[in-house]
Amino acid sequence: MNFEEAFRFADRMAIAKTGKHLNDAQRAVIWGTWQGKKYVEIAADYHCTPEYLKQDVGPNLWKMISEELGVKVTKKNLKTVLELHYSEDPPTSPHSPTTDGRAIDLGEAPDVAFFYGRREELAQLERWVVREEARVVALLGMGGIGKTTLSIKLAEKIQHNFDFVCWRSLRNSPPLSEILIDIIRFIGDAPDDTLPEHLNRQISRLIELMRSHRCLLILDNIESILQPINLAGRYYPGYENYGELFKRICETNHQSCLILTSREKPKEIATFGSNNPKVRGLQLTGLEEADCQEILSAKGLSIAAEIWHQVVGRYVGNPLALKIVTTTIQDLFGGDVKEFLEHIERGNAVFGDLSDLLEEQLTRLSNLEKEIMYWLAIDREPLKIAELQKDIISPVAPTELIESLESLTRRSLVENNSGKFTQQPVVMEYALKQLIEQIVAEIETEKPKLLITHALVKAQAKDYIRESQIRVILQPIAQKLSNIYRFTDRLEAKIKKILSQLKNSREFPGYGGGNLINLCDRLKIDISNYDFSNLPIWQAYLQDMTLHNVNFAGADLSRSVFAKTLGNYLAVAFCSDEKLATADAEGRILLWQVADAQQLLTFGDKTGAVRAIAFSKDGKTLATVGDDRAVRL
Repeated sequence: MNFEEAFRFADRMAIAKTGKHLNDAQRAVIWGTWQGKKYVEIAADYHCTPEYLKQDVGPNLWKMISEELGVKVTKKNLKTVLELHYSEDPPTSPHSPTTDGRAIDLGEAPDVAFFYGRREELAQLERWVVREEARVVALLGMGGIGKTTLSIKLAEKIQHNFDFVCWRSLRNSPPLSEILIDIIRFIGDAPDDTLPEHLNRQISRLIELMRSHRCLLILDNIESILQPINLAGRYYPGYENYGELFKRICETNHQSCLILTSREKPKEIATFGSNNPKVRGLQLTGLEEADCQEILSAKGLSIAAEIWHQVVGRYVGNPLALKIVTTTIQDLFGGDVKEFLEHIERGNAVFGDLSDLLEEQLTRLSNLEKEIMYWLAIDREPLKIAELQKDIISPVAPTELIESLESLTRRSLVENNSGKFTQQPVVMEYALKQLIEQIVAEIETEKPKLLITHALVKAQAKDYIRESQIRVILQPIAQKLSNIYRFTDRLEAKIKKILSQLKNSREFPGYGGGNLINLCDRLKIDISNYDFSNLPIWQAYLQDMTLHNVNFAGADLSRSVFAKTLGNYLAVAFCSDEKLATADAEGRILLWQVADAQQLLTFGDKTGAVRAIAFSKDGKTLATVGDDRAVRL
């Protein structure tokens, strides 16, 4: 009797006694006991306290097994007792034909003895697959959300409704023909010389088998055959035939079900799922808080409700993320959850395996998708499409923007809440981390790109949003640059070179000028005598800044903020003697001293909105044009 056999035996007893599988901690105790380890050693392997295992998990586990077997079970005699009773009741192999003629082949499916929550999802999937006889069901969600685990648990739960159950992974991107022949052999039990050679005939043969037998087929990791960089759901060259398989299974009448798991929605599911009740898609979100608490408790973490609520909220109930986090709390923070929370509040919520998981998904994005991801992270609040379109400076058609947002939604990286788009907190933090690293690299190499296309701070945003942007974006960039360039003059030289590039480049300088001003403010670099003439100075927060002899001649300051709210201004003009005039929708004209951001004059007849404003060459006369098209001096 090996450990896996012992564990399955104990797990069946747990289900019979409690209706639940053994949890992670119980498995750890059985595994450690099987290896002859002490509680202290098991706790070290499992990253929890010995007391938790010795005083809680162990005693309850031995009691449960004792009651089921009718024999007193302890840590010392567990192996002997299980081997004795196991020989009297050997389990059925999960990959063998069952006594009622069913055949199950789960291939290399991972062990899912530890399963948390998802009761509603399981019930819904069972209804679709068994009662409504869905032909294709897609389980969708970001990495670590539990798609694979749920697919296997579903197969275990409903396997008695099928003649054949087959699970296969596409992680290594096998050719379709290889998968088809493998499944046909399993279901059809035909000699190799009778297998079709041509792919279309192989698909037809599989569908024939799906008609004549009730089959449950599961293909895991569909995203492995989908292209990165392009919009979600498009196949790698040579793998388009998978799409043909999915299409034919969706369209053809049969008595079987194909379940797909993927981080991205294949286009066939998107197409057929919208109007065909036989094609379903389930978008997995995070676990319920009670289920998340079970994951944390299984690691021996005793956490007050308000604290574990913060942990669960930060990682949006992602099971894999929570398991990574609990191990980190035990290993690096000695089980101190409060200290861990203080650590991640400083912008350190994404680390290790979790960072790798997100990197896998973000590297697959197209350039426009990446641009959108950065903007959603910068804005920090849900955005409407029109608001996002206004942020983006590159020429992007509305249809292209909508397609990219739909693609990001299918990739489970963006959430659509009633027409407003946002990101999960952990995704947002990872996107900002990437943005910060890229901006620092661009300044080091003097090759601005994101520095031009994205505003690091939205000067016109609500105060709390702007302050948050300064804290989580601008300040970390400034700190990293200060660490690299200990002497300010070297860093200032870099900034001046980039400013010169912006002024001389044929490409639109976008947010570059405003970003440099905001960065200089955080770096305490004096920008007196800097030349920002003829540049768009967008989203520059100029309050409390010293602007002595700064050249803003011809600059577009319409999206920046001065020391006083300017209202709904529609036009600005800059004069060579360091004066700025603004005109608003109410017809008011304000004259400002740029050097100290002081308001000098307010005038205007308030006859309507002023649409254009300009100084004469000598700076002594100001001309305005309003809705009535009359020129006033």
